[in-house]
Amino acid sequence: MCQYVRKKPQHYLTEYSKKDNGPVIKKIKYYEKKTYAYKDITGDYPKSRNKIVKLSLKPYRFDVYLDNGVYKFVTVKHLDVIKKENYYEVNSVCYEEAKRLKNISDQAKFIASFYNNDLIEINGALYRVIGVNNDPVNKIEVNMVDKRIGRLYKTIGGKTQSIKKYSTDILGNLYEAKSKQDPQMIIKG
Repeated sequence: MCQYVRKKPQHYLTEYSKKDNGPVIKKIKYYEKKTYAYKDITGDYPKSRNKIVKLSLKPYRFDVYLDNGVYKFVTVKHLDVIKKENYYEVNSVCYEEAKRLKNISDQAKFIASFYNNDLIEINGALYRVIGVNNDPVNKIEVNMVDKRIGRLYKTIGGKTQSIKKYSTDILGNLYEAKSKQDPQMIIKG
């Protein structure tokens, strides 16, 4: 008994033409001078002959630790968050590698996780988090809470004396957020 497989018609990307019948584009090459920050995803494509990388490394959140009196943070990128059946999970291998690269010891105390628009107090001044601006040099991007003055860049490191996370209730009252023992690695979808 023979089984016939019906193939779906393939739709190719074509060059622009007025009658919509331009030639098919079979290869696309992207040339960049040098990529410094990227994620290698070649392993996801077993038949690839070339290296495949993702250049967009948008931050999802950053986790602040206190390690021997010095504040340090780990950036969790959107690519590090894996979708499961009905929840999301932070890739623990990538997270531990990021902690190792930032020289955060296992004895470091977890302070808090900061997402976009969270309130952060750095050395007594309150800011609204925009995100991580430059992870290798420990710079975050913040804005003033009550004023719109341009974006500010704060370096988290040896000169940072205190970091706290704040939240507000529906009336706008500020409360210091209680930190958990460990960062949240499973996010309910």
